Amino acid sequence: MDPNLDAQKLILESSVVCGINSTTILEAALAGKPVIVPYFKQLRQDPYVDHIKFVDAFEYLDVASDTVSFATLVEERLAAPEISEADMAGRRMKFKKYVSDPEGGALDLYIELLQEHVDQARSFQIQNAAAKSAERAVGQSASVENR
Repeated sequence: MDPNLDAQKLILESSVVCGINSTTILEAALAGKPVIVPYFKQLRQDPYVDHIKFVDAFEYLDVASDTVSFATLVEERLAAPEISEADMAGRRMKFKKYVSDPEGGALDLYIELLQEHVDQARSFQIQNAAAKSAERAVGQSASVENR
């Protein structure tokens, strides 16, 4: 596949989108496309299970448990691509959670996420500085006792 292709254009031109561990499935879901996730049995076990993303969004998508159900779902969704309003509402909610608010506000989300990372880094620096200070104090105390 050509890496220079526009993912959004491909989504809009697709009848069905298949994927896993990519925000592309959330984008396709938001675009009202049938999305099939090949969440096969082996992916639901170690060492993979903890590395599968967006699992809580799967309830609003079609999930294949094996190659047979995958092929069946593709055929079914090509024949009946409609997405219920309830599923679309859930898809919008998950897109907002993982990507940004479809109504806007992405900048606020990015600022919030960046602020969380900055706060975590500061907390780590403060903890590190306190630990180093305590080590120096212990070292100085031991040095005084040895005199």
